[in-house]
Amino acid sequence: MTEYCIWLQQCFGEGSVKPYNIIKQYGSAKAFYDSVQAGLSGVHDLLPADIARVKNTPLELAQKILEKCTQKGIDVYTIDHALYPEKLKNIYAPPVVLYGIGMLPELDRLVAIAVVGNRRMSDYGGSVARQIGYDLARAGAVVVSGLALGIDACGHEGALLAGGKTVAVLGCGPDVIYPSENEALTEQIRSKGTILSEFPPGTRPIARNFPIRNRIISGLCNGIAVIEAGVKSGSLITANLALEQGRDIFTVPNSIYCEHSAGSLRLLRDGAIPIGSAYDILIEYEGLFKDKLNLEKIPRCYYYLPAQHQKSALPAQKKASKPRPEQPPILTVPGNPKAEAQSLPDYLTGQAVKVYDILRTKTEKTHVDEIAVQTGLSTPEVLSAITELEIEELVRAYPGRRYSV
Repeated sequence: MTEYCIWLQQCFGEGSVKPYNIIKQYGSAKAFYDSVQAGLSGVHDLLPADIARVKNTPLELAQKILEKCTQKGIDVYTIDHALYPEKLKNIYAPPVVLYGIGMLPELDRLVAIAVVGNRRMSDYGGSVARQIGYDLARAGAVVVSGLALGIDACGHEGALLAGGKTVAVLGCGPDVIYPSENEALTEQIRSKGTILSEFPPGTRPIARNFPIRNRIISGLCNGIAVIEAGVKSGSLITANLALEQGRDIFTVPNSIYCEHSAGSLRLLRDGAIPIGSAYDILIEYEGLFKDKLNLEKIPRCYYYLPAQHQKSALPAQKKASKPRPEQPPILTVPGNPKAEAQSLPDYLTGQAVKVYDILRTKTEKTHVDEIAVQTGLSTPEVLSAITELEIEELVRAYPGRRYSV
């Protein structure tokens, strides 16, 4: 009943926990749809606005999305699909539908590692990301990332060079190429790896989509390798989500004088596992995946490799001189600022100010759903606003999607 899962996700929007909770309560998206047609009784935790949205979302919308997927050769993985990863079902707000291009690996039977970091990377960071991506894939692991410029792209490139498996999780429709600089890489992943997205085909890459998709990057994986992260790198948000999901966090040490590694140093201080090679990551999983990993294929460390082997055969990723206008915001792990209202930056959106004003009145940590109710915003809008506030270190995040100033 694929169309009913698509319909349910369209009712509440990507990133909402309500579709998953409804399926748990009713047993299937179709059962809930039938209940809606019969008058919608006995539904827990639905606000009047939710009920109105459900009643005003036609099934034909889902049918059109499904037709578009068929026309474009896009696979649809509902939460009850045989290839839908079990590990993803255990995160907060698992998507009830994923759209994919390419062959989706059996992620529950393989080691999957996210390779993430700065968009504006150093040459060192790019070289390390390619090498680690290459060796992870060569040893039998799946390399997962977000297909952004910089470290993400280098991790994917390394995996492809090794002839291994890589999965790119997008903040737009699976048929949309973003950023445009990665067009050739996107085509390679479509033919030799997997493109995944929670967003239906045709969805444009808007800023609020990217923090929503980050939970999927970490949720698909056993661990996350932060190769290089500044203090406001989006990979730190992904690392924060990974911790909440019970995933392992690895990071590569770098110079204390390098701005590209300030966030990585913070992760090390907070208990991340330092790594000097892909071997250091995979040795953590060898016992559970002996039949899937071959660590003899990769070096234990890189410092003794001849110079010609310390760089990938692929050219270095070109660094952007300035952010593209449509580029999603650079994110950060929250600090503990206790900022006053009058000190808010004047460039914050009205939604961010509204969320901040609500949090300032709270003496306890507040769940994202409660913030949505009190602000009148949708869950994705609240998450986007919180991302803005995290960038400015105006809020703190806690396990279970709770926040405070």
